[in-house]
Amino acid sequence: MNEKVEIFKDKTNFPSDEFLHINSCGFACDKAKLRIYRPSGRVDIFMCLVQKCPMLARIKGEDAVINEGEVLVYLKDEPQDYTHLPAPVSESYWVHFCGTAAEELIKKAGITRSGRFVPVSPAETERLFRLVIRHDLAGDGLSAISYLIRLLSSLSPDTEKSDSMVRRLIRKEAENIALGFTGEIDLDLAADRCNISRTRFTHLFTEVMGISPRRMQTNLRIEKARELLAYSDLSVAEISEQCGYNDPLYFSRIFTKTCAVSPSEFRKGFMR
Repeated sequence: MNEKVEIFKDKTNFPSDEFLHINSCGFACDKAKLRIYRPSGRVDIFMCLVQKCPMLARIKGEDAVINEGEVLVYLKDEPQDYTHLPAPVSESYWVHFCGTAAEELIKKAGITRSGRFVPVSPAETERLFRLVIRHDLAGDGLSAISYLIRLLSSLSPDTEKSDSMVRRLIRKEAENIALGFTGEIDLDLAADRCNISRTRFTHLFTEVMGISPRRMQTNLRIEKARELLAYSDLSVAEISEQCGYNDPLYFSRIFTKTCAVSPSEFRKGFMR
């Protein structure tokens, strides 16, 4: 990046006394390969997720390639110089933010320098970028800030620490399933609380607990049904309802598949 370029003129480069403030954000689909050059940096923090076509950035005087699925971060007042590499089309998500807590939050996320960062889950990072942009453009600043905070957490370079935190959250979700096994499991909400995608949540839950979320729920329901069949006078339909099944026939099929006998047969066998 030695050729002369024009300094990029910013209209949104200003500080804020708010706790956290998004100066600008968006999705860029670029065919012209615009080069952004800010020799004095900006007063806010810049994050960019490279979605399609790698990016070349100059960081602390050295060139670095930011690959697809990776994030470029420039801290406050750091010189900025970046552009996508030649390709038919390049795509990226970006956000500029500041505020009284901005620097503290990004440090807590483990980001203490400008540079290239590899998210624990690129798909989840992309999802959070989309949510930040969607809510900010819709004028829902509070939601946009909430998703921005979660986005910062997803960028922590301390993978082991981040993974440990997610596993703790998954164990908490397992407790929630155990406590409310008769209700429906909202996997999207559970994954959202763990700051990961639904697919990754299911995969990690199975890895951590040794069983999938829905299989865990089924086992708990059947265990409760066996108890009620053995020690109560409730009908199969009543037991079905108490165990979270609105359809007794469906409950009987699940019970028979799990226990190799029907609910009625199980009760008769236990009473011998």
